[in-house]
Amino acid sequence: MRSGLARLKDAEREANSLDSRFDLAYSAAHALCLAPLRHHGLRPSKRYIVFQVLPDTLGLGPEVCELLEKTLQRYHNRLIDAATVVAEMLRMKQEMDASDARAHELGLTEEEVAFYDAVAENAQNVYDEKFLRDLVHVVQTIKRNLKVDWTEPHRDQVRAEIRAAVKRVLRKRAVREADFEPFIARFIQQAEAQYSEWPLVA
Repeated sequence: MRSGLARLKDAEREANSLDSRFDLAYSAAHALCLAPLRHHGLRPSKRYIVFQVLPDTLGLGPEVCELLEKTLQRYHNRLIDAATVVAEMLRMKQEMDASDARAHELGLTEEEVAFYDAVAENAQNVYDEKFLRDLVHVVQTIKRNLKVDWTEPHRDQVRAEIRAAVKRVLRKRAVREADFEPFIARFIQQAEAQYSEWPLVA
């Protein structure tokens, strides 16, 4: 992780040649994407795989992976130059830094921010920010109840258990009963987006 961050910082230096900045930016992106895989004891044989599994390893949306792939493909096809690739990677870094800063400001982990956003959009007029921040710690309750293939149709019982567990948390947190179903639906929808490959994304 430290190596990736150091290379990315070097890539920002305009004194370096464009080819050098491109190599540094690409190496940094690869190192940062590889870090969570190594944390789980995995070492993919192909370099591109670390980018393809970003939605699972870092909880990033598939659009991040698609943007990286398209940018690098355009570079290899000589449709864009190294300067454009470097600029795009640095822009993505800035967006990720902004996301980290927001998570820190809210006092939530990045995965909890995703759940916070899922419910806050339609609930901020009823519940204050602190209440919603505390509520999204329901993420841990959800994860404790996840099972392999829990999103598959034949695992209805697992989803029912998760719904029941979430409902107990909502009741304990004094959420209005009329809001149970909307909250549960959004929590489950977000869980399906983030944890569909459980336990690989544990």
